[in-house]
Formats: sequence, C-alpha cells, structure tokens
Amino acid sequence: MKWTFWIPFLLLLVPSCSVLPKDEEPEEPGLTKYQKAHEAFKAQPNIKSLIYKNEELLPLLTPETSRIEITLSERRARVLNEANEVAIDTPVSPGKKSHPTPTGTFSMIGKKKDKRSNLYGVIYNESGGRVAGSDIRKSKIPPGGKFVGASMPYWMRLTNTGIGMHVGYVPTYSASHGCIRMPRKIAPVIYEKTKVGTPVVIKH
Repeated sequence: MKWTFWIPFLLLLVPSCSVLPKDEEPEEPGLTKYQKAHEAFKAQPNIKSLIYKNEELLPLLTPETSRIEITLSERRARVLNEANEVAIDTPVSPGKKSHPTPTGTFSMIGKKKDKRSNLYGVIYNESGGRVAGSDIRKSKIPPGGKFVGASMPYWMRLTNTGIGMHVGYVPTYSASHGCIRMPRKIAPVIYEKTKVGTPVVIKH
C-alpha cells in the first residue's frame, strides 16, 4: 500500500515524453513529391538534351509565383515556384566566350512574341541577294538593300543592353552572342508562365 500511495507523486517527477532535448528534435520534412520527381529526372544518364516538364505541377504555376534559375556551367534553365519546386528544366545555350552571358540577379523587363535582332541577321542587296551576315555593326547596307534581323521568338528581355531569353539553336555548348537560347518546343510555355517582373538568377 505504501508504494501505491507514492506512485502519483513519482509520475509528476518524470519529464513528459512529448518534450525532446534540442538535439533530438524532429528533422525537417523531406522533399515534396515534385522535388522528388525532379531529383529522379536529374539522376538519369545523358539528360543534356532532355527537357523536364512536370505536367502535374505546371498547371498550378502562375506568372505571379514563378521564378527562373539559369546555371551557365550546366547550360540549363529551371522554372520554379515559391516552394522551390521545379516545373520546367530545359537545356539552353548561353553566350560563348567572346560574348559571355552576364551573371547576377535580374528582373524580366520586357516580353515580345515576335522579335528580331537589331544587331545580328542578314544584309540583302537591292535584288534580294545575300551580301553579308551576322553583325550589322561590321557591314554596310548597300543602296537599295536591307537588313533583316535574326528571328528571336518569345523574347524575354533581362537587360537594357540586349540580353534576354528567346527561341534559338540549342547545341550542347555555349553558342550565343550573350542571350539565353531556348528550345522552340518549351519556350512558349516559359513565356506563358512568366511576366514583366519575374525574377531571373543567372549563375556560373
């Protein structure tokens, strides 16, 4: 009977099991299902030319919640939401050594579906024959001739010096004059999911 009497008082001295020491607190939650899906994509071999598009997450992404990360060393661009979940992961072709793509944090300052370059394209003579190509600053337009700038569909401007994202040839190396070229089949989706003001981070 003596021990029975003291049991309630002894229980009061035992710490509650719901309170854990700081070094034993539960760990942070793991990856979300969308993050796991992207990790599985990255684990595949030979993904350099592959485009990742999460068909379940993409409809939930809006221009107000999207952001873009571009990694030059990987030549990849990723469109993410506020929860750091990747909706799109695509190969891109940034600037070559002679025309490097700038790094840093940018904000999209303009968009245009049908855009042509003011600097790079083809010069034609009066008869329509091609007389020169590439940089308009290095060639003169002959009398009666004209300059036709290179097509840059789904243009998303990042700087006032002509750097932006647009459709273009995307080889497995850096080949542009500083812009970020995107594959034609994914550029319209990225264009739709962004707006003027969308944050874009470009890193090495």
